Amino acid sequence: MRRRVHIMIALSMILLINGCGSKANMPDNPIIFLHSVENGYSVLDYSGMEYVPFCDVSQDDIGECVGYCDVPVKDAESVRHFIYTLRDYSSEEWIVEADSENADSGLVYRERSVEYAPEGLMLEYNMEAEGIDDIAGEEENPGVTYVHENGV
Repeated sequence: MRRRVHIMIALSMILLINGCGSKANMPDNPIIFLHSVENGYSVLDYSGMEYVPFCDVSQDDIGECVGYCDVPVKDAESVRHFIYTLRDYSSEEWIVEADSENADSGLVYRERSVEYAPEGLMLEYNMEAEGIDDIAGEEENPGVTYVHENGV
C-alpha cells in the first residue's frame, strides 16, 4: 500500500512539473492562422486579417495561447508555431508567434491596418523596404510612422 502511495505521489509530481512549464495551453477551439511570404517576410492570416512582423519580445510580453500556424519548411514537413496574445493587447491588433511551447522569446506581429505601437516596442521589420535585410527602428524608416498609444 505504501508503495502505491509513493508511486501516485511521484506520478503527480511529474505531471505537475510538466504542466507548469508549458505556456501553450491550446484552447479548445484554437485559431488556425495561414502562413504566406511577402517580400521575404512571413505574413499570418486569419479570417481576412493579415498580421505582419513588427519586433522581437521576451517571454514576459507573451500572453495566452490563442492558436497555431503550420509553417512550411523546405524538404520537410511543416513546423507548428504557436500564436499567443501580446500581453495586455487585443489579438485583433497584436499577436506573438513562437516556435515552441516554452519559448523564451517571440516575434510580435501587428494587424496590417494598425497604426500605433505599444509602449516600449519599436518597429524592427519594415516590410515596405526592399528585401529582408532592411531591419531597423522607425527613426531609420522615415516613410513609416507609428504613434505610441500615449501619443508620443
